Amino acid sequence: MPDDPRLNDSDYEQKIRLAGKIYSKLGIHFMVIEASNHFSKQEVARFRQISLDRHTGLDFRDFDLLRQFSRLFGRECSYGDLVETLGGGPSGRAKVAAFQVRRYLSIDLEREISDATRIVIGR
Repeated sequence: MPDDPRLNDSDYEQKIRLAGKIYSKLGIHFMVIEASNHFSKQEVARFRQISLDRHTGLDFRDFDLLRQFSRLFGRECSYGDLVETLGGGPSGRAKVAAFQVRRYLSIDLEREISDATRIVIGR
């Protein structure tokens, strides 16, 4: 965002450069996205909604539920159905987001997330 104080912080810029080098050495792609240049405010809000739950714990039961769901209904499903399968409510939404961040599934983020939003399970 244009009013982000980090934009003029040389220490922060150095931190980002070092993070890029470290991730590169680990074989992980790293890029800095400037929201004002690449994405609309609505898109950034959707990305942020997913990223807020990135640290949600997933246990063996969650992975089993995802595998069983995929076997029964195929690799494509709706967001609402998968949220309910993973416990429903805020917990189910957080688990879907955590699976997205860990790349076990892909949520269609082209539009606002709703129960009908398309998800593809699998890498």
